[in-house]
Amino acid sequence: MKAIVVQMGARRRYSIPAFLYRQGYLDALYTDVCFPSYLKYLVRHRRVSLQIPFSKIRIAPCSFIKAKYLSRNKPEKFFEIQEDLFSKSLINWGVCEASIVYAMYQEGLPFLHYAKSKGLKIVVDVNSVPNLFHIEHEEQKKFSDWEALSQIDLEKIDERTSETVQLADALFCPSEKVKKELCQISTNAINKVYLVNYGCSIKNSVRNFPITGRVLFVGLACLRKGIHYFSKAANLLLTQFPKINWDFRVAGKASDQVRYHPEAVRLRFLGHLSTKQVCEELSRADVFVLPTLAEGSSGAIFEALSSGIPVVTTPSAGSVIEDGREGYLVSEREVESLSKKIYDIVHDRELRNTLSLGALKCAEKYNQTTWEGWFKEALLRVNKI
Repeated sequence: MKAIVVQMGARRRYSIPAFLYRQGYLDALYTDVCFPSYLKYLVRHRRVSLQIPFSKIRIAPCSFIKAKYLSRNKPEKFFEIQEDLFSKSLINWGVCEASIVYAMYQEGLPFLHYAKSKGLKIVVDVNSVPNLFHIEHEEQKKFSDWEALSQIDLEKIDERTSETVQLADALFCPSEKVKKELCQISTNAINKVYLVNYGCSIKNSVRNFPITGRVLFVGLACLRKGIHYFSKAANLLLTQFPKINWDFRVAGKASDQVRYHPEAVRLRFLGHLSTKQVCEELSRADVFVLPTLAEGSSGAIFEALSSGIPVVTTPSAGSVIEDGREGYLVSEREVESLSKKIYDIVHDRELRNTLSLGALKCAEKYNQTTWEGWFKEALLRVNKI
């Protein structure tokens, strides 16, 4: 068995192609932008290939640059243009010696048709809930002061999802939430879905020495991930418990509209961080918070668990969190519940220690080695079909 991985960006820090390379199954990684490992100190970016030889990687940086230029007046068209340009590069590269294509959801669809016509099996990593863009769109309509309404074609997104389900031989789902939603959308998915949990993409766990009151949010600071609810909870806690030395930190990209929103003035925006810098933030966080509205299975939560940080999140995170074991699950959009659970953890240090131990115990079951084993087992099952 040989596999081509189709993946734009450094999703999960290239864990999937790295697994395949270590197992001797990687034919090639097809991606847009990636840097060789010898540039790691110069580039200091997640898109550096540390575990995969650059000879195994084919990149199409022009697809990214050209798409940025062509969509300069219509940014909502960026993904559509990049997808078209990227897919043309993939088809030019061909299928090499591969027998399987492992592609990320909504990426390289024309190439998947091409590979299928050549007799390859198609496995799609459904890394987000299929209705993600619908949820995002509805939230943007309610909170246009935080984020402009996206002009993305929702009907086209839904068509691509249906096309993907029809085309794929297997659909790898990182959580029961994704699996359930796929099967609700299409009965064709029922016999194709595999539950393949993610794990922590940071190989070495970070030892946590918490600073009391330091609350960490990791990820793109957008409505879909609940940045506005994080901000509202922060303001509520600062008002109700002013004696606590609160420090609400956001590690991830943020638009000026979010960064300078009147309700976000008490958040500390750190910008896009390298893996090393994220680890430094994890080492001092008291609580990890992600009030998300739509995910597949949040990788940032796995990283927090591996550091022993109690987590407060929502059922939409698609995480392995159990309420009261490693942290708390609160209903989406419930600011008071969110702020209460954050306060409970910060205020009650014995509770915080108990949840921290629970987080570490949970992380042991979802380390990178275990994740790699689950992935290999599922892929070999598909290969035998």
